[in-house]
Amino acid sequence: MKKWMILGGALAAAANAFAAALDTGADAPELAVSEWVKGSVSLAAQKQAGRVTVLVFWTTSKRGSEPIPMLNQLADRFHDKADFVMIGCDPAKAIKEFDGVKDIAGAVGADRKLETLNTYMRGGDSVPFAAVIDAKGRLVWRGRPAKLDGLLSALFDGSFDLQKNIGREKFAVKLSETLNARNFKLALKMIDDELEANPGNPELCALKAKLLSSTQNDLAGAIAALEVGIKANPDAFGLYAVGLSLLRGPKQTAELAAWYDRIAKNFSDNPALLTELARKEMAHDMADIRLENALKLSEAAWHAKRFSGDVEQGLAGLEYARALYFCGAPAKALAVAKQSMQLLKNNPEGLKTASDCVKYYHTVTMLSERANH
Repeated sequence: MKKWMILGGALAAAANAFAAALDTGADAPELAVSEWVKGSVSLAAQKQAGRVTVLVFWTTSKRGSEPIPMLNQLADRFHDKADFVMIGCDPAKAIKEFDGVKDIAGAVGADRKLETLNTYMRGGDSVPFAAVIDAKGRLVWRGRPAKLDGLLSALFDGSFDLQKNIGREKFAVKLSETLNARNFKLALKMIDDELEANPGNPELCALKAKLLSSTQNDLAGAIAALEVGIKANPDAFGLYAVGLSLLRGPKQTAELAAWYDRIAKNFSDNPALLTELARKEMAHDMADIRLENALKLSEAAWHAKRFSGDVEQGLAGLEYARALYFCGAPAKALAVAKQSMQLLKNNPEGLKTASDCVKYYHTVTMLSERANH
């Protein structure tokens, strides 16, 4: 795949989009469902009742069903104003046999020959995919399920602007045409013009950075674009993630380390994120692992001031212990793993992993001491 095609992110998905069968802002047609597996929903009845409808298109595969726990939480949180409808893209039989279908919050139906999906889905979208229909029965938004939390909050607090969202989609289509024509300088000018109207927009800044790096070989300009977005949105981790990917080259070791330092400091209240980043760093091939980065991330996670619970803290400890072990400190790794084992005592899977780690680090510590005598 050519570098210029790799855009990623929410705006990137929109930038690859072509016209959908249903325009944003248009009245939503009734759902084309071949069979309701659990409950049922009529969009006409939803409009009459003045309730928002969240359509989520999913499959029974691991990736296609991954957002379900998060969606269940959102459905519970917004239950007084919105109804979630899970439209399965698999046959009704497969949906009925899906493990946990009874625990899904809201109605569950099987799409009729993917008619409903094709009504809402744009060319650059992929399942799992969500669409929101407001209390007036209009399609007001579509995109990744991970964006639903912020979108619904904005919709219900009155800060969501439908016309601006329509404008963004039109911009995305024009940008898509420009990128397909490989007119990258014009695409960058279009993004700059859009940034004048939306200063610091994180998705625009991320897209600009990726284009500068991949099509203009301008790494400094790409990082500068990210810094603009970070200054306006200090909690937008996606911008940091783009920076990490751009600085992964062998010549940017110091710059990459500095970005990890910033992440460890700025996201110290999110130990789960830091632990996951450390885990991803350790997952690289042995020659490509930056141990100093894995260590600082996992250490920051382990020493976080607040955790969602013992399990989160215990998992952070296991990752920190692993980094310590790889850094040549098996005795310290053993001590941290023992603490993690206590924290994970009520989590069978985590407890077994911690127990195995304790045994292993104990053996290595003993052998290390013996070898040094």
